[in-house]
Amino acid sequence: MLRHVVVVITAMTLPACSLMPYYTEAKAIADTGIATAVKDRREFNDQKLAVNLAALCDSSIGAVNRHPDVDVREFIDRLCGGDGEGISPGRLSQVLRTLDQLNQDGS
Repeated sequence: MLRHVVVVITAMTLPACSLMPYYTEAKAIADTGIATAVKDRREFNDQKLAVNLAALCDSSIGAVNRHPDVDVREFIDRLCGGDGEGISPGRLSQVLRTLDQLNQDGS
């Protein structure tokens, strides 16, 4: 991190020293450092988002359904691959009836 700060400070002060020897090369190095810092930060943010989404979708169904805001529950369900309707007693009953029907048809 300190390296990035030094690169940014150097890049900001170099234009004032345009008469210094090797200005173009030094500025190119500073520009590369800044571009690398931006790229590293973007990659970190992308990884952080992936971890946060994985953690959110790893929440138990019970914990999600106990959340007091129905919009949040539906958003989490939709975001994590559901249809946005969440889990309700009616939907669970429908799943159990379907499973019972499949068991009876298979016997």
